[in-house]
Amino acid sequence: MTRPSRSGAFLPQAARHFLILGFKVQAPERAAVGEFRSCFVVEVEGNWVLITAGHVIEGLCKYLDAGYSLSSFELHDKLTGHNFPHGVIFPFDPRECGWIKQDWGDFAAWLLEPLTIAALKAGGVQPIAQQAWGDDPIDGYDHLLLIGVPAEACRHVAGKHFQVKATLIPLKLCTTPTSTVEPLHPNMRAARMIQRSDGLAVGDLDGMSGGPIFGVRDTDKGSVYFVAGIQSGWLPESRIVLFFPIRGYLHFVQNAVIELQARQAAVSDQPSHLDLGPGSAITPMKYELRRRQCTRRD
Repeated sequence: MTRPSRSGAFLPQAARHFLILGFKVQAPERAAVGEFRSCFVVEVEGNWVLITAGHVIEGLCKYLDAGYSLSSFELHDKLTGHNFPHGVIFPFDPRECGWIKQDWGDFAAWLLEPLTIAALKAGGVQPIAQQAWGDDPIDGYDHLLLIGVPAEACRHVAGKHFQVKATLIPLKLCTTPTSTVEPLHPNMRAARMIQRSDGLAVGDLDGMSGGPIFGVRDTDKGSVYFVAGIQSGWLPESRIVLFFPIRGYLHFVQNAVIELQARQAAVSDQPSHLDLGPGSAITPMKYELRRRQCTRRD
């Protein structure tokens, strides 16, 4: 359970947990272009786990299947206010990332290694603590807030550098629409976007998938916030955000982490493989490679 300030300036609070996954995409015989995805980090049994939407990872795998190359993965944490010029180099293979986009949700998770964690800590990143995992049902919050990076907030600067801006969007739960082109997942929830008091508006939520939705409760001593859901889609005509409550998935990941720790305790050279069931596993690349490459590029 974490307390934001009474001022209501929630973005600096949420920014400590939010990350931007940046990378380059190159089609055959084309120049590479930069892209960005929304994600965040949670604490699970003392470990740091990177979380995003399952369809985000699925999309990266489709790039590879189509013959595109992906390179220069970095975790950007500039929102914390530090002065490092670059992000954290992140040796990442989406084909080794555990993701779910069926059954009961749209989630993906990646177990971070110690050097990656150290670099993120140096930039001021903090994971969402286990006591701040939100409750089910999700209806018991006074406010819902989505943070992410919409594609419309990304632009080239000086012809080669990208400038990206995270956005905080207030939401209000609403009835899940039934008149969609495809049937919605039964566990999916819906929330309508609310106009911000400062007048800032977002026209297109493309790029915000995988961003966390925080639930805020007001108390007589201030406010407390929890991670309540993960943004999965949206209906632009009605300005409705679609998301999945996340508590159940985090407990699923927690059980996998506990099993991994038990295996590592029994066998000293057990690899860092977090089993999430058939066809879905958090599988970092070889540990020694990650030890050499996971650092902040100053």
